[in-house]
Amino acid sequence: MTIATFFKRTGTCLACFLLLSLASCDLFSPSSSDQPSSRVVIVDNWLSVSLATDEAVIHEAGILGDLLHLTVRYGGGCAEHEFELYADGVFLESEPPQAVLRLSHNAHRDSCKALIQTDLLYDLFPLRTAYMRHYGPKGTLLLRIHPPGNNEPFQPLVTYSF
Repeated sequence: MTIATFFKRTGTCLACFLLLSLASCDLFSPSSSDQPSSRVVIVDNWLSVSLATDEAVIHEAGILGDLLHLTVRYGGGCAEHEFELYADGVFLESEPPQAVLRLSHNAHRDSCKALIQTDLLYDLFPLRTAYMRHYGPKGTLLLRIHPPGNNEPFQPLVTYSF
């Protein structure tokens, strides 16, 4: 066997191995950001809740059905970050009514400085259920989504219709 024949056969085997390895990977499964990360938590008494307020900026917000999609940016890269979304159980009276939501961010003392961007999905069905108890089965809410530790909501306010 010549050296050229050896490399030709070895190269073919290597290519087959790589293709089989890639085929066994689950490349086309939905990522975790394609699944609701959690449901919004309805809060009746804010004094009973301790929100993590590590810095994060809401870059984009939108609605698809009962899902709230948030694109957030934050500093980190060395630890896993946790986000939770809380909503006031009482609506602000306006036309349409408004719901106050607060995003919680726990960076777990991550001191790294990389700029991270991630997509978060939250199921708003509990908020819809709370609305239905007060106003009926169909309606619209304006969502006042506050970034962690921020008293000013993300602008523009997000419209949630159902």
